[in-house]
Amino acid sequence: QADGIGAGSALFDGVDDYVDITGAISSLSSATTGTIMAWVKPVSGTTEEYILNFGDANANELIGFKVMGDGNNNGDLLVQENIGGSGQWQVRTDSPAFSSGVWTHIVLTQDGTEPVLYIDGIAVAQTVTETTDKTVWFDDTSGLDDGRIGAKLANSGYDWFTGSIKNVAIWNRAL
Repeated sequence: QADGIGAGSALFDGVDDYVDITGAISSLSSATTGTIMAWVKPVSGTTEEYILNFGDANANELIGFKVMGDGNNNGDLLVQENIGGSGQWQVRTDSPAFSSGVWTHIVLTQDGTEPVLYIDGIAVAQTVTETTDKTVWFDDTSGLDDGRIGAKLANSGYDWFTGSIKNVAIWNRAL
């Protein structure tokens, strides 16, 4: 797509498009700190959709970025780590992070203490919930067998992303 910052971005139709990043799991499996970032331009800034997700086939374990669309937090960004079937942590912006058809830069850093969200370069007001252990990052990822940009899990058929995503980057250190 050639629309400003989106030149060369991946366009997702919300039906069955995704980019397979399963191969990244092996290099992240021993990480204790890290950063994930991307440019995101949703068609609707208030529809519940996954931007990026690592998970298992049963969706018991996951590390994912999601646009909220549950009626209460429409447009908020939710990032969660749930390894071993128990909620390790969830962090959610306290106000909408997305607008329909607008590019937004999202970043999550984990420095080994707790996750922090940045929207367009600013650490935004956020709520950390399900704080079983908010220090973890790709902890015990032996159950993860699927990584996707633009969907929760390729075989699940739900929460497909509609819009454009560009410049996804993942580091094994907090930036």
